[in-house]
Amino acid sequence: MTLITRVTRLFRADMHAVLDALEEPELLLKQAIREMQGALERETRQGRLIAEELKQLNSRKQTEHDEITSLNEELDLCFEQNNETLARSVLRQRLEKERVVQYLEQRLASLQAVAEALQQRIDEQSLRLRDMQQKLNLMVAQPRPYPSDTGDDIRCQPGKAKRRLVVPGSREAILETRRAVG
Repeated sequence: MTLITRVTRLFRADMHAVLDALEEPELLLKQAIREMQGALERETRQGRLIAEELKQLNSRKQTEHDEITSLNEELDLCFEQNNETLARSVLRQRLEKERVVQYLEQRLASLQAVAEALQQRIDEQSLRLRDMQQKLNLMVAQPRPYPSDTGDDIRCQPGKAKRRLVVPGSREAILETRRAVG
C-alpha cells in the first residue's frame, strides 16, 4: 500500500514538473508577442485602408463642390436669359450634388471617428507589445535557475538516495501504513 501512495505522490510531483517544463514562459511569451505583432499589423493595414478611403472621399467631395460651383454659374446664366426649363434642370442637378456632398460629409465624419478609435487601439497595442518585448528581453537575459538551486526540488539526486529497509509487520511498517491510509 505504501508503495502505491509513494508512486502516486511521485507521479503527481512529476506531472507538475512536466507541465512546468512544457509551459516554458519564454516560449509562451514569444508566441504572445508574435500574435500581438500580427494583430498590430492587421490593424495598421486597416488604418491605412481607412486613410486611403478618407482621402478619396475628400477628393470626391471637392469635385462635387466644384461641380456645384459650376452649376451655380450655369443657373445664374439661365436666370439672366429667362430660361426656366433649363434652370429647373440645372437646379435639380445642383440639389442632387448637394445631397451627395451631405452624404460624403456624414461618411467622412463616421470614418474619421473610426480612424481615431483605431489609432488609439494601435497606440495601446504598441505600448503593450513593447512591454512584452522588454519582459522577454529581461527573461532571456536572466539565467534560469535549476530546481536544486532554488531549493524547490524535493526529490533526491540520482545516486544519493538512501534506502531504508522496513521489515514487514514491524512497528515502523504499521506506522507507515497508517500514514498512507489516513
